[in-house]
Order: sequence, then structure tokens, then C-alpha cells
Amino acid sequence: MNNLDKNLFLEQWDKLTLIECEEVARNLDKQLSATFRFHKVEEHICGNQRHNVAFFEWSPGYQNNGNALFALISGSTTFLGYDQAHPFIPTSEQLKSWTEETECNYDMTLTSFLDTYMTPSRHVTIQPFLLEVMATDLSQPRIFHQEWNMWVYEGKPVFHENTLKFIQDDGFRFPSSDEWEYACATGAPTLFRWGDDTPNYSIPLLGNQKITGWDLHVRQNAFGLFIARHPYHWEFCAEADVMRGGDGGTALHAGAGTFAAWLTLASAFYCPHDKRGTFGVQLRRAYSLV
Repeated sequence: MNNLDKNLFLEQWDKLTLIECEEVARNLDKQLSATFRFHKVEEHICGNQRHNVAFFEWSPGYQNNGNALFALISGSTTFLGYDQAHPFIPTSEQLKSWTEETECNYDMTLTSFLDTYMTPSRHVTIQPFLLEVMATDLSQPRIFHQEWNMWVYEGKPVFHENTLKFIQDDGFRFPSSDEWEYACATGAPTLFRWGDDTPNYSIPLLGNQKITGWDLHVRQNAFGLFIARHPYHWEFCAEADVMRGGDGGTALHAGAGTFAAWLTLASAFYCPHDKRGTFGVQLRRAYSLV
């Protein structure tokens, strides 16, 4: 798709009204594959970020495959990553959690962790693209192992290369690591898309389990995505040696600490991966507009 409408870039898109955004989205719909159709435009707010978001529904057109919802991620030239020149300042409770629960067992300061596991500050240009709103769980069902007294995954691990070939048949790809981070942060310069706060001495929870007075991690972000909600639910990127959106549950499983678990949901957090088969993978498909 050539000669993209300048309104598909965030600087211009954010100046449009909801009605004008819908007009742009309907024009884009005419250029998309017949498997997509325009769904709606609505406002989404997360932390200090607010954007109108256009959604498109995708239907493969054959039986036994459900529809999926995709958000238009407006293009932008922006900064991503963790800015070491302006370091994160933890609250007293966050620092206490790190010192008492993490550093005493793993001999790593919070500063060292952030410098190591957050992407570096950098200037990037992102082209507009479509990104799946809700990632699909590719993990096998879990069973409770009586002898080990723990939940374990059954079946085979998921491989990056095989999964990519599968989604390419429908014209999809993985988002790049930069695209994933941009879509997660939505322009927020803070550690998390909602800001820098985390609940004290509570781990990230999903489903019917709730943290009293806290749900910012399970809400849609300012691009309308459900993303980086649980440490176990890491996601593939175009780069096969990088996982985003969690650490596969390593911090939680190892008891690394409550604040340490939240840090795996930071927008700039990345987990190096050795390209072996992976458990607990969440598949989030991207669709190119250029």
C-alpha cells in the first residue's frame, strides 16, 4: 500500500475529531484486504496518554476460525527505551521490595537491572500498521502434577519460525521489537504505560483474581490494546532472539520479588531468548500498511 495518508501518522491523527478519524479509517478500509472491515473509532485513555483509536475486524472467510480485532497504530518518529540520563525514581515501597525481596537473593541493584533489561533510549520511526488487540494463548493446557506439587504444561513447545510461517499464510507478521514497544507505551515516557506506580507487595494478577483498588495493568492502553498484563504471557517479535511483554514467568516462579514481577510489564522491558522452543507464548499478529 503506497502513498499513505498523512493522517495515519500520530501528529496529524491526534488533531482529528472522532468523526474525522472515522472518515480516514473508512478510506483506509477501502485499500485493505477483503478479510478486513472497518469496525469503529473510539477514545482510549491510559495514564496521561489519550488517543482516538480505529479498530478493524478481520475474518478469514472459512469455517472454524473466529474473527479478530485489530487496532490502527498510527505512525510516528519518537523516542523509545529507558533513559538512563533521567533514571526512574522508585517509591519507598518499590525500593523496599527490591532491596528486601530481590537484591538480597539475586545480588543485583535496581539500577543495574533497569540498565540491563530495559531497551536503551533511542530515536525511531514507526510506520502505521495494524496490530491485534488481544494476543492469543499458544500454550498447551496445564495440568497439576501431584508428585511435583505444581502446575506444568503438557505437549510440545512453540517455535518462532513455525509460528511465523503459519501466520504468514494469512498475510500477517510479528511486530518488530520497536513496534511492540511503541504500541505498548503509546507515547508515555514513564516506566509503565499508565505511569510509574505499582501496587505494594502484590503480584500482577489476571482473570477473576483481583488486586484491591488496582486494575491499570488489565485495562486497554491508549492504543486500545490489551498488552503486557501478566509476566507469564510473553510475546514473539520479528527478532527471534527477543521476547516482549513478560519474562515467561521466571521472576514469579523463582520468587524474585513483587516489584521485580511488575518490572517485566514495563514498556521497555525485553527478555533475551535463545530461540529454543518456548512455553506460555502469546501470539499478537501485525499487518503491514506499507
